[in-house]
Amino acid sequence: MIPLCYSNDMVMTSPQANLIERLKQEQAQKELTEAQFAQRLGVSRALWFLIKRGERKPSLRLLSAVAREFPELQLLVFEYIAGNHEKEG
Repeated sequence: MIPLCYSNDMVMTSPQANLIERLKQEQAQKELTEAQFAQRLGVSRALWFLIKRGERKPSLRLLSAVAREFPELQLLVFEYIAGNHEKEG
């Protein structure tokens, strides 16, 4: 099973901050509670809270759920993945 997130020991990167901010906006625009929004993404409310605060990074599984649930955010998901790949490579 793929983990939903992994520890984030550094400050959020720009692509991560952009993606998380847009997800927060989506939650607010759709007037969803933390629990409802987390359920849409297939994660616990507690994990969504940690991701929003920058204490956890979204996993590929979560990013895939974001791209599926919010097609308008697919470019931000790609930028997030590409930005993390460049740091590792």
